[in-house]
Amino acid sequence: MTSASLAEQSSPGEEFRQLFARHYAFVWRSLLHLGLNEAAADDAAQEVFLVVHRKLEEYDRQRPFQTWVYGIARRVASTAQRSARRDEARALQVEHASQPQDPAKSLELKRSLDWVRRCLLDMPAEQREVFVLAEIEGMAVPEIAQAVAAPLNTVYSRLRLSRQRFAKELRDHQTQQQESTP
Repeated sequence: MTSASLAEQSSPGEEFRQLFARHYAFVWRSLLHLGLNEAAADDAAQEVFLVVHRKLEEYDRQRPFQTWVYGIARRVASTAQRSARRDEARALQVEHASQPQDPAKSLELKRSLDWVRRCLLDMPAEQREVFVLAEIEGMAVPEIAQAVAAPLNTVYSRLRLSRQRFAKELRDHQTQQQESTP
């Protein structure tokens, strides 16, 4: 069901509840990939949906909702990061994921996730942003270009560079793993 058909079939409050339920996880993941930690992403996601609630009537229903909400998330993340830099005393939040039964698998999973997060954070922000939207969120490049307000060819270039960088980092990581394994 599209956002336009949601609006036609439901009250504004019901439409908002459905959009929130459908897109909250995407917004939260996007905020993480934009550099926020889990605790900050929780707060920022709430802020994103406050903006959505205030501006829902202004939303152009001809555009994909996901693109529109990503633009809001991007601005909210930027504001949150500026606030975080001013507040150096803020404690880092520990990532808590569901743990597999086997402690060895749990450790391996945590190390893998930490490596991917470090790799993503080492990318220039513009490359990381398009990489995450394309490879993790599955957005099409034209949608990404619209969401990040960049020319289509620029987004293709950033995506190509980020994929090359990620592939190189992965090869280097695998080589290091092989060398350290007895």
